[in-house]
Amino acid sequence: IMPSLVGSEMCIRDRHNLQYADFSNNFCSNITKQVFRDMDMLSHLNLSRNLLGSILKSQASTDLFTFLPQLITLDLSNNWITYLPERIFVFTNNIEILNLSNNEIETISFDLSSALKLREIDLSFNKIVKLDSDSMRKLDAPRKIPLVINMANNSFTCDCGSLDFLRWMKASTCLLYTSPSPRD
Repeated sequence: IMPSLVGSEMCIRDRHNLQYADFSNNFCSNITKQVFRDMDMLSHLNLSRNLLGSILKSQASTDLFTFLPQLITLDLSNNWITYLPERIFVFTNNIEILNLSNNEIETISFDLSSALKLREIDLSFNKIVKLDSDSMRKLDAPRKIPLVINMANNSFTCDCGSLDFLRWMKASTCLLYTSPSPRD
């Protein structure tokens, strides 16, 4: 159990060549970018099942992934995340799969426009009721391939206030799933 990931003093051999890191299930509630220093080849990072929601919502976390230019898969599921800063993923240009499932997210506050290779984002089991126009714009950023968005098991509302969201669901190039994932 590692309740805090704050520095590069962690004893990890050959950090430069590390491609997979699994820090899941650690009750971790504190993390800084320094823990990822010298992990420039890391492509898969699992931070699921921790307690990172509070630390990730701070503006100080906007450069958390600075040292991970090769990151392809990021799992932040089950972390009690309610909010993510707009620029938290600005350094994840190569990310393809982002798992934010099983959190407390209500809206898409984060910008994914620099993640042009993103092909899948899992937002299932959150608290999303509808997407506002800003959230829809952030998800509709131009990409080389359509973005698959899993939004299953969110409590969507269907009223006049969600009409723009319903229109977006129909017109968007994103592939939106609101029932169990096609992989299930």
